[in-house]
Amino acid sequence: SSYVRDLVTGAFDDVNRSSEGDVGSAGLAGSESIFSTDGRFTAMISNSPNLVPGTSVVCRTGPGPDCFNWYLRDRVSGLTKRMSATITDTEMQGEMMGGVGLSADGRTLAFMTVASDLLGPGNDTNLCDTDAVPPLDPCPDIFVRTPDHAEAATADRSGDGDFGDTSLEVLD
Repeated sequence: SSYVRDLVTGAFDDVNRSSEGDVGSAGLAGSESIFSTDGRFTAMISNSPNLVPGTSVVCRTGPGPDCFNWYLRDRVSGLTKRMSATITDTEMQGEMMGGVGLSADGRTLAFMTVASDLLGPGNDTNLCDTDAVPPLDPCPDIFVRTPDHAEAATADRSGDGDFGDTSLEVLD
């Protein structure tokens, strides 16, 4: 889990939670996190399938959670959003790579992945020779995602993970 300590009150906050307050359930849940300058937003990587509905975190056809997703938690509204999702906001099919970048205000997240389905079927066609064994492999791409936090304050807290409008673009 990822904890934040309030330096004024001394209280600890486990930020590896769903919008309903459920704590992340898998082995490396919330193992890496980064915070906005004011501490309101935290981006965390987790393989917990219970942070956002519709998340299986299975990408290697394993028996359980074997892939990680980036999530953004708004500590004021209590909402958690899966950021490493496809353009239709479904779970991506591929592995995360490298680190993450979060803007100072917590409104923009950049991440790298080899998933080829973030832009929709057939829209990410670049291939690389990463292992010298045919066939060619998906190239890592850097994606930038920005949820609309103005809408998040009035978003449905039913657990569907809906933060309102989201833009997703690829930087090749």
